[in-house]
Amino acid sequence: MKDKKTIWIGTIEGIFGYGMIVIGNSETQVMESLRKEYDDWKKSRKESTSKKIFLEAFENWGGLVDEVEIGKVYFDNFKN
Repeated sequence: MKDKKTIWIGTIEGIFGYGMIVIGNSETQVMESLRKEYDDWKKSRKESTSKKIFLEAFENWGGLVDEVEIGKVYFDNFKN
């Protein structure tokens, strides 16, 4: 079996005071994981949430989901 050469990483820096990072096999998996954690955090504080609210927070906090190559050096928190 050929080794997979890339993974997907998602970050939302600084959100909730500490940020979130997730690694997955696809962009969809990463976004779903970030959304679930975001929704769980909001619900634990009895705050409302929705897909729209999550996407607005993702954008406002500079969220990033990108495919990264295993073994490649990245700088600036995977932004370049």
